[in-house]
Amino acid sequence: MKYSKIALATSMACAAMSAHALDTGIPASPANIIYISGASGVDTYVSNIAKTFLLTGEGSYRHVYNSTSGDNAWYGKTSQAFSGVASGQQLLIIKRSAGGSAYGVIPLALGSKIDTINWSDSNATYTTSTSTVDFNVGLKTGSAGLVPDMGLSDVEPNMFVGINTENGFTALTVAQQANLTTASWGQLAEGIVVTRAVPETAKLTDNWIRGALTNSAGYTDWSKADGSAKFANGGDPVVVCRRIEGSGTQAAYNSYFSGFPNTSAFNGYSKVTPAVTSASIGKAFGNHAGTSADPLPIDPSAGYTVFEGDGSGEVRKCLQAAQMGIDVTLKGRAGLYYKLQFSNWGGPMKAIGILSMDSYTKATKSSAHVTTAADGNGYAKSVSDTNGEWTFRNLHGAGVYDVAGQTPTCSVTASTWTNTACSTDFGIAPSRANILNSSYDFTVEPTMQYRTNSSAFVVDFFNKFIYKLGNPADMNSNNSVSSNSTPFAYAAIPGLGYTKSATAYTNAASETDAQLISDLTRQGVTSAPLHVYR
Repeated sequence: MKYSKIALATSMACAAMSAHALDTGIPASPANIIYISGASGVDTYVSNIAKTFLLTGEGSYRHVYNSTSGDNAWYGKTSQAFSGVASGQQLLIIKRSAGGSAYGVIPLALGSKIDTINWSDSNATYTTSTSTVDFNVGLKTGSAGLVPDMGLSDVEPNMFVGINTENGFTALTVAQQANLTTASWGQLAEGIVVTRAVPETAKLTDNWIRGALTNSAGYTDWSKADGSAKFANGGDPVVVCRRIEGSGTQAAYNSYFSGFPNTSAFNGYSKVTPAVTSASIGKAFGNHAGTSADPLPIDPSAGYTVFEGDGSGEVRKCLQAAQMGIDVTLKGRAGLYYKLQFSNWGGPMKAIGILSMDSYTKATKSSAHVTTAADGNGYAKSVSDTNGEWTFRNLHGAGVYDVAGQTPTCSVTASTWTNTACSTDFGIAPSRANILNSSYDFTVEPTMQYRTNSSAFVVDFFNKFIYKLGNPADMNSNNSVSSNSTPFAYAAIPGLGYTKSATAYTNAASETDAQLISDLTRQGVTSAPLHVYR
């Protein structure tokens, strides 16, 4: 199945070959529709479940998508019965990703129509894969849109208040939040990521990360992390590549490092707010329109810089461009475009990024990145791996971790460090073992929710879907039919009915389904400490 965006030239070519409107094979008014909106990080996981668990299987359905928004829909026969819908009945499953986690919460609670995929678009273009035809279609907007039936979010609904509220939305009231029935289905690890320019020996403490993300005095350069000279003396300014409000990933960082929106001090410090784009020293917005053709310029070489991307892909591109020392135009706050002029620095810049660990599948390239543009990929295994631009780091200290390979790396420049002796200031690696035993505690529990007054069909669909999402068998990297394409970023949670093995998890090569349930849980409350399920 092909899910990546189709190039404009390809779309135009497909359209030119067709002398008449294409038929997607999906009726304008399907009898049964499930509309899921929200978090994009699990899109591949959701699509695999839709194709193989909810519908009758590969090649037996129609797939349509929008190449700009990343939204998808599948139309086929149900593989099982749901309340009011028998097995073998036609069902349209829609997954909207645009807008991220907040769109899996706010419009759902309000019962508001939002844009959705135009599944019977007569202007569809198509591309063929080995087993089916994929149609690129437009969107239904305004009053033609739909109210979501259920939503996906990286964090629970009551996190979307204040600085976590999506641009253009008002935070939900307590009464509006009561419109939702919510359940967590798994545990997702968030990642500490920096560009390769940051040495592996740099000690990234929680205090330093918090200071850098919040523009605190004394933390606008890298001197307290890696000993480099302060910026005023020719050292390195901090560049932050973060997410916009409404992002579940950003909300997770706000909670863990800044204590927001907790009502009391958390982890020993009071809540503070993250820095936004306007904090950038080198901003020169002037009379620029903020369009892709006339973006708002920011010169990171002038000092502390913040970019807020509207998707994780924009964050990865920001990190790439910083490492490559090239200019990049990205979509950010309020839908505006910004041009980050990294070329003014004259070489790689040290940047910190906001990403959940499912970005580890943006694998190291087979050769060094030689293109002149950032493409959103380029994860590096270590600072010596020139095939990528950014790395995952350990929590509470120094060190790089290769998530895909489940192996740590140690600095090749410090003679006191070897692969067998990485103890000095070495932090906690985001390994699967550490996630399962809760020693790596920078985790959230993604939720799924539906409106409390939903039909019996929606509730039954929800219950079967969330049970499948949380199945540890689908998080097993040794399972050839695993639905979750980023298993090392997730753990199953106690409480869904799956039984954990008494045998402790050792390594990815020997993992079993029953070992992949975390020891502790937050029970769907991001700010709660990890605890035994009760």
